[in-house]
Amino acid sequence: MPDNPVNLRPWRALLRWSSNHPGLIVSAFTLTFAGFNILAFGNFDPEVAQTIVQEQGLAAVAVGQLLSIAATAAPLMLMVGLALPFLRRIEPLTTIHRSTAWPLAVIAAAATLTLERSTAIAVVTLPALVASAALISRRRARRRRRRNKKYAEEPAPPSEVDQVNSAIQTLVVLAVIIATVTIIDSDPWLPRERIDRTDAPSITGYVLNADGDELVVVRAQSKQVMRIARSNRTASALSRVAASWASLAVLA
Repeated sequence: MPDNPVNLRPWRALLRWSSNHPGLIVSAFTLTFAGFNILAFGNFDPEVAQTIVQEQGLAAVAVGQLLSIAATAAPLMLMVGLALPFLRRIEPLTTIHRSTAWPLAVIAAAATLTLERSTAIAVVTLPALVASAALISRRRARRRRRRNKKYAEEPAPPSEVDQVNSAIQTLVVLAVIIATVTIIDSDPWLPRERIDRTDAPSITGYVLNADGDELVVVRAQSKQVMRIARSNRTASALSRVAASWASLAVLA
């Protein structure tokens, strides 16, 4: 029997509403992700975010954000693959067969070894939390079966089972949010370069624009926007086209 819309839990009502408006959800997620990504890159300084949009242009920023979404989605997919043997205990993922879940988890584990350390830690966060919640749920279920067998052979209360599943799903959502923020903060979409200067020590930063007489760079550590004259640098900087190809190479 379908759930009564009036008595739906908030997360079930949200899922049902999202399934009816997929385009709106994808658009809202993309815009939110792009805004947060740009702000996080500049340590949440609006001036740095404004400079990024002005120097790169809306088209370049949009392409960069799409690449960043792809780079973030890949580790998240690895998280799901690693946690799949445990996620299959949750409705409606219980239809996933064990012979499918474990090979995918092994493939995801092998792919995780190719990631950077900070990203790999973020990827492992979700399976660790889900596995802990699943083990707790299994232990409680065994204890409940023993108690029922000893006393009255009563079936497990549905409300308790729902609470365990809801707790696991909450952990999944929180882990995805934490991991996404960690990946965004540790893996910017712009290429990182070393710029040698003739009148000052070299710096490491992210090139925003290298087409004009000035090289616009955001320093890696302080996220300060700097403008370096062409005559004051000894290393050639990437152009916008080269920077885009460098971003694709990093993602690959």
